[in-house]
Amino acid sequence: MHYLITEQERRTRKLGSCFFEFQRGAYRQECWLEDSLLLDADLFDSMKLYELFRKALPEFNYYGLTTVTQEQWEVLRCAADAHSSQAAVLMAEMTPWAEDCFRSDSLFTICGI
Repeated sequence: MHYLITEQERRTRKLGSCFFEFQRGAYRQECWLEDSLLLDADLFDSMKLYELFRKALPEFNYYGLTTVTQEQWEVLRCAADAHSSQAAVLMAEMTPWAEDCFRSDSLFTICGI
C-alpha cells in the first residue's frame, strides 16, 4: 500500500503511535488491532485531510473517536476526488478494506491521534 499500513507493519518497523487507526465496526475499547488500517498523522496533516474529513464527516474528531457509516463513507470517498489526487488515491487504497468491513458491520471507527 502507498499511504496505509497494517498494525503488523507498524509493529515490525517499530514505528511510533502517531497514527489514525481505522477499526472495523464500533470501537472495541482497545487500539492497534490486527485488522485495522493505519494512516500516519503527519501524512494526514500534509495532505490537508482534516478539511476533507470535516467537510464529509461534520462530527470528525481529530483526537477522539468518529464512527463512519456506509453512507458517510461514500460521501467521504466522493469528496476525496474533488479534494486532491492524493486523497483520491488514499480512498481508492482504503476502499477494499471498507467494502469488506461493510459486509459484516454497519460502520467503522476512526480512532484519532
